Amino acid sequence: MVSQEFLHSLKKGDKVFVVQRDRFNSGYKETYMPVASKGKKWLTLMNERYPVRFSMSDGKEEKVCGHPFIIFESKEAWDSHHRRSKKWSDIKLAISNTAIAGSPPPSSFSDDDLDNLLKKLNG
Repeated sequence: MVSQEFLHSLKKGDKVFVVQRDRFNSGYKETYMPVASKGKKWLTLMNERYPVRFSMSDGKEEKVCGHPFIIFESKEAWDSHHRRSKKWSDIKLAISNTAIAGSPPPSSFSDDDLDNLLKKLNG
């Protein structure tokens, strides 16, 4: 999600954009947290109530349970990630809704469309 270059560029006091799944609804909680400290192994951000530690190697939160915070390089990076994820979910749902056993592909897809889709999905 976040580059090591970005993590290593941070210094104490910098504001970092983080996202957490909102446990009360199906949305996300977006916030900025200041860098409290940074070492070789851990980056510590300060939540409004407690410090939150992230690995300097991959930017993942040290979390035992619950919904982890996720670091993004900017709100724009999060918005882009969220848009892509939503589109991908919509595609998967559309496929599962039309891919009933024995049903043909939608008539709006040509053979070339299906070939291109397979190529993209299989890398």
